[in-house]
Amino acid sequence: MSEDCTHVFHLYVIRTERREGIMQVLKERNIETAIHYPTVLPLLPCYADLGHVPGQFPVAFANQSRILSLPIYPEMNESMLDRVAEAIKSALDVPVRG
Repeated sequence: MSEDCTHVFHLYVIRTERREGIMQVLKERNIETAIHYPTVLPLLPCYADLGHVPGQFPVAFANQSRILSLPIYPEMNESMLDRVAEAIKSALDVPVRG
């Protein structure tokens, strides 16, 4: 990367088998989440003429129901990050270190 450039992080995505539960706990704590790309890209209608089927993309197909985008934006501070992390720990029943 050029020295006069910086990375622009626009998504922070986790993969979990407990997506709905995590989303619910975060929602209850007024922490927004999103599901970006809920459908494997090659299976979107705009690519239908290519004739792709789920079996051609097994990893992507398996993950489409497991991915969850967490908040990420330049103004997030350490306290905000801790709040999101603690909410996820709570949703997963993971003890929070004190």
